[in-house]
Amino acid sequence: MADGYGLPSACHLRVRALFISDLHLGTRDCQAERLLGLLHSCETGLIYLVGDVVDGWRLKVRWYWPRSHDDIVRCLLRKQQEGTRILYIPGNHDEFLRDSIGLRLGGIEVVDQAMHQGADGRRHLVVHGDRFDPRLGRMRQLAALGIWVYAAAVLANDAVIRWRRRMGSKTGRGPACVARFERALAAEAQRQQADGGICGHIHRPAMHDRLGVQYINTGDWVEACTAAVEHLDGSFEMLHWPVGWRMPPAVAFKADTMLDPLGAPLGAPLGAPLGAPLGARLGAPLGGQVASPVAGPIGSPLGGSLGRAAVTLHS
Repeated sequence: MADGYGLPSACHLRVRALFISDLHLGTRDCQAERLLGLLHSCETGLIYLVGDVVDGWRLKVRWYWPRSHDDIVRCLLRKQQEGTRILYIPGNHDEFLRDSIGLRLGGIEVVDQAMHQGADGRRHLVVHGDRFDPRLGRMRQLAALGIWVYAAAVLANDAVIRWRRRMGSKTGRGPACVARFERALAAEAQRQQADGGICGHIHRPAMHDRLGVQYINTGDWVEACTAAVEHLDGSFEMLHWPVGWRMPPAVAFKADTMLDPLGAPLGAPLGAPLGAPLGARLGAPLGGQVASPVAGPIGSPLGGSLGRAAVTLHS
């Protein structure tokens, strides 16, 4: 049976953590129906919203907020109320929320960055990534000139992007710019003694370990419709939604020792083997409470305000 978005409502994907970024709610480009399909199908104890969830830049110029965008917000709030911990790391398009860092919005924790510790003990720095983009200073300079100059720049940029899409050209940054961004994120992860870095911002989904640490870019929900997930064994995977594409197994970053968050021996049946193709794991029932990489049970109160800009999550 399908839900209102044409996806099988019986599909279930069990993961330890879900990382999504660059939703750009408030724009016509947001692939809201696909995102809702993923959120309805994914069971997890931890969700990271890795920035640019709401596009404040566009909303400031032109208001657009359809029902499907409301549905995404309601779905996230419902998951939080049911016990899923959600961390929101604002990006450049929703930087107005950086004034709320350390607080909760409807139970969703707003933080500047996070240090995610996986089931295998590895630590990943989680940031949006705009701090590594030198081009952002130009937009802030335009904003300082006044709302009309800023609005004209945003609308002109949108027109160029739509034209390039119609012409079949790639949008976004070139290879050299992407490489610089990846190196900057990897250097920051190493500086903070992390084993990897997880980010968004540049709308280029990727997963590799060519820079000495694991680099994961979650992509976006404008064109790529991708998300990163941590499976119960601590391995990461890039998902394209609806399911139909999977990162090659060669890029999976494995560790010798893995901790099972369910407290059962690794390899024990959980509806389907963890190493099985993703399609074989869809539809398996949730076989128990998934342990959260958080100090305390899933959904436990943290005392209101977080009181700091960054959090460390651990098993």
